[in-house]
Amino acid sequence: MLENDKLSMAIADAYNDSQLSGGTRGKPVDVAVRGMADQFDWINLPYVSATQPTGNNAWDIRSVAATDVKIVQATGDKAVVKVSGPVTGFTGLTATTTYTLKPGDDFATVSTELSNSGSAPLNLWTGDAMDHDAAGQASVIPGAGIVAPGATAVYAPAKPYIGMTGTDPQVFGLVYGTPAGAFDVYAAGNWVMSRFNVDVPAGGSYTLTRKLVVTPGTDAVSILDGVPAP
Repeated sequence: MLENDKLSMAIADAYNDSQLSGGTRGKPVDVAVRGMADQFDWINLPYVSATQPTGNNAWDIRSVAATDVKIVQATGDKAVVKVSGPVTGFTGLTATTTYTLKPGDDFATVSTELSNSGSAPLNLWTGDAMDHDAAGQASVIPGAGIVAPGATAVYAPAKPYIGMTGTDPQVFGLVYGTPAGAFDVYAAGNWVMSRFNVDVPAGGSYTLTRKLVVTPGTDAVSILDGVPAP
Protein backbone atom coordinates (compact mmCIF):
# COMPACT_ATOMS: atom_id res chain seq x y z
CA MET A 1 0.00 0.00 0.00
CA LEU A 2 1.23 3.48 -0.95
CA GLU A 3 -0.56 6.24 0.95
CA ASN A 4 -0.25 9.71 2.39
CA ASP A 5 -2.74 12.26 3.71
CA LYS A 6 -4.30 12.73 0.24
CA LEU A 7 -4.40 9.40 -1.59
CA SER A 8 -4.08 5.66 -1.14
CA MET A 9 -3.02 3.06 -3.67
CA ALA A 10 -2.47 -0.68 -3.39
CA ILE A 11 -0.03 -2.47 -5.71
CA ALA A 12 -0.92 -6.10 -6.42
CA ASP A 13 1.70 -8.59 -5.21
CA ALA A 14 -0.20 -11.55 -6.67
CA TYR A 15 -2.15 -12.34 -9.84
CA ASN A 16 -5.60 -11.32 -8.66
CA ASP A 17 -8.91 -12.24 -10.26
CA SER A 18 -9.99 -8.96 -11.87
CA GLN A 19 -10.70 -8.56 -15.58
CA LEU A 20 -6.92 -8.42 -16.05
CA SER A 21 -6.37 -11.71 -14.26
CA GLY A 22 -2.87 -12.98 -14.98
CA GLY A 23 -1.63 -9.47 -15.67
CA THR A 24 -2.34 -7.63 -12.44
CA ARG A 25 0.77 -8.34 -10.38
CA GLY A 26 2.76 -5.14 -10.00
CA LYS A 27 -0.15 -2.90 -11.04
CA PRO A 28 -2.52 -0.75 -8.94
CA VAL A 29 -5.63 -2.64 -7.80
CA ASP A 30 -7.06 0.01 -5.42
CA VAL A 31 -6.81 3.75 -6.06
CA ALA A 32 -8.74 6.47 -4.22
CA VAL A 33 -8.70 9.83 -2.55
CA ARG A 34 -7.81 9.12 1.08
CA GLY A 35 -11.03 8.21 2.93
CA MET A 36 -13.15 7.92 -0.22
CA ALA A 37 -14.32 4.86 -2.14
CA ASP A 38 -12.13 2.93 -4.55
CA GLN A 39 -14.02 3.27 -7.83
CA PHE A 40 -11.69 1.51 -10.24
CA ASP A 41 -12.16 -1.89 -11.79
CA TRP A 42 -8.56 -1.96 -13.09
CA ILE A 43 -5.62 0.05 -14.38
CA ASN A 44 -3.45 -1.66 -17.01
CA LEU A 45 -0.27 0.27 -16.26
CA PRO A 46 1.45 -0.38 -18.58
CA TYR A 47 0.63 -2.67 -21.48
CA VAL A 48 2.96 -3.67 -24.33
CA SER A 49 1.73 -4.88 -27.72
CA ALA A 50 3.37 -5.81 -31.04
CA THR A 51 0.44 -4.21 -32.90
CA GLN A 52 -1.69 -1.12 -32.35
CA PRO A 53 -4.52 -1.94 -29.90
CA THR A 54 -7.96 -1.54 -31.48
CA GLY A 55 -11.51 -2.79 -30.97
CA ASN A 56 -13.87 -3.12 -28.02
CA ASN A 57 -11.28 -5.05 -25.99
CA ALA A 58 -8.22 -3.01 -26.95
CA TRP A 59 -7.42 -2.52 -23.27
CA ASP A 60 -7.15 -6.28 -22.65
CA ILE A 61 -3.41 -6.79 -23.18
CA ARG A 62 -1.78 -8.86 -20.42
CA SER A 63 1.80 -9.09 -21.67
CA VAL A 64 3.21 -7.14 -18.71
CA ALA A 65 2.98 -8.80 -15.29
CA ALA A 66 5.71 -8.43 -12.68
CA THR A 67 7.58 -11.48 -11.42
CA ASP A 68 9.19 -9.33 -8.70
CA VAL A 69 7.45 -6.76 -6.47
CA LYS A 70 9.75 -4.98 -4.04
CA ILE A 71 9.29 -2.24 -1.42
CA VAL A 72 12.36 -0.07 -1.94
CA GLN A 73 11.57 2.60 0.67
CA ALA A 74 8.77 2.89 3.20
CA THR A 75 10.02 5.59 5.57
CA GLY A 76 11.44 9.09 5.35
CA ASP A 77 10.56 11.56 2.61
CA LYS A 78 8.89 9.10 0.20
CA ALA A 79 7.52 5.62 -0.38
CA VAL A 80 8.88 3.65 -3.32
CA VAL A 81 7.76 0.34 -4.82
CA LYS A 82 9.60 -1.25 -7.77
CA VAL A 83 8.13 -4.07 -9.88
CA SER A 84 9.72 -5.90 -12.80
CA GLY A 85 9.41 -8.88 -15.09
CA PRO A 86 9.78 -10.09 -18.67
CA VAL A 87 7.28 -8.93 -21.30
CA THR A 88 5.42 -11.88 -22.79
CA GLY A 89 5.86 -12.25 -26.54
CA PHE A 90 9.06 -10.17 -26.75
CA THR A 91 12.35 -12.02 -26.41
CA GLY A 92 14.77 -10.09 -24.23
CA LEU A 93 12.32 -7.33 -23.27
CA THR A 94 11.88 -6.50 -19.58
CA ALA A 95 9.49 -4.00 -17.99
CA THR A 96 10.49 -2.28 -14.73
CA THR A 97 7.98 0.12 -13.16
CA THR A 98 8.77 2.33 -10.17
CA TYR A 99 6.02 3.98 -8.09
CA THR A 100 7.04 6.96 -5.93
CA LEU A 101 4.73 8.80 -3.52
CA LYS A 102 5.74 11.78 -1.40
CA PRO A 103 3.91 13.32 1.58
CA GLY A 104 1.25 15.86 0.60
CA ASP A 105 1.16 14.97 -3.10
CA ASP A 106 -2.14 14.11 -4.77
CA PHE A 107 -0.29 11.95 -7.30
CA ALA A 108 2.22 9.15 -7.50
CA THR A 109 5.05 9.39 -10.01
CA VAL A 110 5.16 6.21 -12.10
CA SER A 111 8.09 5.44 -14.37
CA THR A 112 8.28 2.38 -16.63
CA GLU A 113 11.55 1.36 -18.29
CA LEU A 114 11.36 -1.11 -21.18
CA SER A 115 14.82 -2.69 -21.54
CA ASN A 116 15.82 -4.63 -24.64
CA SER A 117 18.68 -7.08 -24.03
CA GLY A 118 18.33 -8.52 -27.54
CA SER A 119 20.51 -7.93 -30.59
CA ALA A 120 17.75 -6.33 -32.70
CA PRO A 121 15.70 -3.16 -32.15
CA LEU A 122 12.03 -3.53 -31.27
CA ASN A 123 9.13 -1.46 -32.53
CA LEU A 124 6.09 -1.76 -30.27
CA TRP A 125 3.00 -0.12 -28.83
CA THR A 126 2.80 0.79 -25.17
CA GLY A 127 0.83 3.02 -22.82
CA ASP A 128 -1.81 2.63 -20.13
CA ALA A 129 -5.51 1.85 -19.89
CA MET A 130 -8.01 2.45 -17.10
CA ASP A 131 -11.61 1.60 -16.26
CA HIS A 132 -13.57 3.73 -13.77
CA ASP A 133 -16.45 1.45 -12.81
CA ALA A 134 -18.67 3.53 -10.53
CA ALA A 135 -21.77 5.67 -11.16
CA GLY A 136 -21.47 8.28 -13.88
CA GLN A 137 -18.30 6.75 -15.29
CA ALA A 138 -16.82 8.81 -18.13
CA SER A 139 -13.46 9.41 -19.77
CA VAL A 140 -11.67 12.76 -19.61
CA ILE A 141 -9.85 13.55 -22.86
CA PRO A 142 -8.10 16.90 -23.36
CA GLY A 143 -9.64 18.63 -26.35
CA ALA A 144 -12.74 16.42 -26.30
CA GLY A 145 -13.76 16.95 -22.67
CA ILE A 146 -15.95 14.45 -20.82
CA VAL A 147 -16.70 11.43 -23.02
CA ALA A 148 -19.63 9.24 -21.95
CA PRO A 149 -19.71 5.49 -22.63
CA GLY A 150 -20.31 4.67 -26.28
CA ALA A 151 -18.52 3.43 -29.37
CA THR A 152 -14.73 3.26 -29.43
CA ALA A 153 -13.03 6.25 -31.05
CA VAL A 154 -9.57 7.73 -31.60
CA TYR A 155 -8.71 11.18 -30.20
CA ALA A 156 -5.75 13.51 -30.65
CA PRO A 157 -5.17 14.88 -27.13
CA ALA A 158 -4.71 18.62 -26.77
CA LYS A 159 -2.62 18.05 -23.65
CA PRO A 160 -0.57 15.03 -22.53
CA TYR A 161 -3.01 13.22 -20.27
CA ILE A 162 -5.92 10.80 -20.05
CA GLY A 163 -8.42 10.66 -17.20
CA MET A 164 -11.66 9.35 -15.79
CA THR A 165 -14.30 10.56 -13.37
CA GLY A 166 -17.83 9.85 -12.19
CA THR A 167 -20.70 11.05 -10.03
CA ASP A 168 -18.64 10.77 -6.85
CA PRO A 169 -16.35 13.84 -6.79
CA GLN A 170 -13.04 12.13 -7.54
CA VAL A 171 -10.82 12.78 -10.53
CA PHE A 172 -8.28 10.25 -11.78
CA GLY A 173 -5.65 10.95 -14.41
CA LEU A 174 -2.39 9.89 -15.99
CA VAL A 175 -0.35 12.96 -16.92
CA TYR A 176 2.58 12.13 -19.19
CA GLY A 177 6.04 13.60 -19.34
CA THR A 178 5.87 13.76 -23.16
CA PRO A 179 4.35 16.17 -25.68
CA ALA A 180 0.69 15.53 -26.47
CA GLY A 181 1.70 14.65 -30.02
CA ALA A 182 3.71 11.65 -28.81
CA PHE A 183 0.56 9.52 -28.46
CA ASP A 184 -3.10 9.25 -29.31
CA VAL A 185 -6.05 8.33 -27.10
CA TYR A 186 -8.41 5.44 -27.73
CA ALA A 187 -11.57 5.31 -25.65
CA ALA A 188 -15.08 3.98 -25.29
CA GLY A 189 -16.06 6.34 -22.49
CA ASN A 190 -16.20 3.62 -19.84
CA TRP A 191 -12.50 2.94 -20.44
CA VAL A 192 -9.68 5.02 -21.88
CA MET A 193 -6.15 4.23 -23.04
CA SER A 194 -3.04 5.95 -24.36
CA ARG A 195 -1.20 4.53 -27.38
CA PHE A 196 2.51 5.24 -27.92
CA ASN A 197 4.35 3.73 -30.89
CA VAL A 198 7.99 3.51 -29.79
CA ASP A 199 11.32 2.01 -30.76
CA VAL A 200 13.46 0.25 -28.16
CA PRO A 201 17.04 -0.05 -29.45
CA ALA A 202 19.04 -3.25 -29.17
CA GLY A 203 20.87 -3.19 -25.85
CA GLY A 204 18.96 -0.04 -24.91
CA SER A 205 15.74 1.10 -23.30
CA TYR A 206 12.69 3.35 -23.54
CA THR A 207 11.21 5.06 -20.47
CA LEU A 208 7.63 6.30 -20.03
CA THR A 209 7.03 8.58 -17.03
CA ARG A 210 3.66 9.84 -15.80
CA LYS A 211 1.85 11.16 -12.75
CA LEU A 212 -1.01 9.00 -11.51
CA VAL A 213 -3.29 11.76 -10.18
CA VAL A 214 -6.03 11.05 -7.63
CA THR A 215 -7.81 14.14 -6.32
CA PRO A 216 -11.24 15.35 -5.18
CA GLY A 217 -13.20 17.62 -7.47
CA THR A 218 -15.97 17.87 -10.05
CA ASP A 219 -14.37 19.88 -12.88
CA ALA A 220 -12.16 17.07 -14.13
CA VAL A 221 -10.98 18.87 -17.28
CA SER A 222 -9.80 21.98 -15.42
CA ILE A 223 -8.16 19.90 -12.71
CA LEU A 224 -6.17 17.73 -15.11
CA ASP A 225 -5.40 20.67 -17.41
CA GLY A 226 -3.65 22.28 -14.45
CA VAL A 227 -1.40 19.36 -13.44
CA PRO A 228 2.24 19.97 -14.41
CA ALA A 229 3.96 17.20 -16.35
CA PRO A 230 6.37 15.00 -14.38
